[in-house]
Amino acid sequence: MAAPTAVVPTLDAAAMTLSHEEPVVRLSRLQSAIGVLCIDGAADVGWQSADGQQGVSRAGTNLRGGPTHANRPLIERTGMQQVLVNLRHVNDLRRLAVTAADTAVTITTAGGSTITTVGTAYIHVVGGVLELRHEPGASIADFGFGV
Repeated sequence: MAAPTAVVPTLDAAAMTLSHEEPVVRLSRLQSAIGVLCIDGAADVGWQSADGQQGVSRAGTNLRGGPTHANRPLIERTGMQQVLVNLRHVNDLRRLAVTAADTAVTITTAGGSTITTVGTAYIHVVGGVLELRHEPGASIADFGFGV
């Protein structure tokens, strides 16, 4: 897997809001690999694993997607608007698109740092770390996920 090449800011604050001015942030290796990434405010979710599996979940539908390790899936919807990403096997994830149920999607790392974006959040693995992007006005279909 190629190492990240673009100069992208890393998350070094307790809270950050992605916007047109700051549309992307990269998590550290530690933030990308420890615990669970908790996504709140999720409506539609499209995901793809590194081995090509993919799926879609709409708000209120069940989601247990991707490879399962120790009876825990890579991606899991735990509430109407909450999705968890198991980071223990982050290299099994290729990408994830999440549209906002209301206006914003909030992503919380295991260390408690939060990233908020209005609209759609696009999360993908770059060189073994997670990169989060602000994608205003996009639907999961815009990323090639069928609904």
